[in-house]
Amino acid sequence: AVLDKCMLRRLKSEVLDLPEKIYINDYVEMTKEQIRLYEDVRENIINNIDKIKLSPNPLVQLIRLRQVTGNPSLLSTKIKDTNPKFERMLQLIEDVVENGKKCLVFSNWTNVINPAYNLCVSKNYNPAIYTGENKDTREQDKERFMSDMNCKVLLGTMDAMGTGLTLTAASTVIFLDEPWNRAKKDQCEDRVHRIGTKESPNIITIMCKGTIDEKIHDIVYKKGKMSDILIDKEEDIFKNPKLVNYLLSID
Repeated sequence: AVLDKCMLRRLKSEVLDLPEKIYINDYVEMTKEQIRLYEDVRENIINNIDKIKLSPNPLVQLIRLRQVTGNPSLLSTKIKDTNPKFERMLQLIEDVVENGKKCLVFSNWTNVINPAYNLCVSKNYNPAIYTGENKDTREQDKERFMSDMNCKVLLGTMDAMGTGLTLTAASTVIFLDEPWNRAKKDQCEDRVHRIGTKESPNIITIMCKGTIDEKIHDIVYKKGKMSDILIDKEEDIFKNPKLVNYLLSID
């Protein structure tokens, strides 16, 4: 009430005449090996749920489940050459490049971004990268993405690239996975939705069908109370049976 007398709040939508974002949910099918690995990890979590609750960071167990959908080779040496999300990412990037545009690619984790970056290198997209691991060179990479027409893709982690940057050279944002809350994803999207944006940006979220990917997306966008739990106290997730059952697809 005190600040009301000296402070005027305006939403971005009220002061900036920006084009609307276009949201696209892009679903892919996991491979048979990936499905088996996913079910093994899921069953292990369910069978050890009581022990997991007592661990210092129970959320790590759910991260393992998410990594199966994002980069299964992290958890199994038997799965090396196929990754449906990466394959779809390359198809989307190809469409963007063919239309003379550029794109951003986000993930929560460097061990998802790094192999995705290597794939883009192999396809001659001259990509740039922005993570916590390349602090010495990432500003140069960002500038190259913004100014060099031959640099078509900038890949980065949400923590490193999700705030404070203007990346309006891109017209498409691809999410290989999602953060636990909507505000963090909005921040990432807004790297391209800023002053200078001339066209509606495409916001594409790649999800594996029938997995925790869909559950998290649903919670973040539709289930407010569950999302509040994820935002406020991540360590308390396993103390909420309804939320845990939902994330693990337990009837």
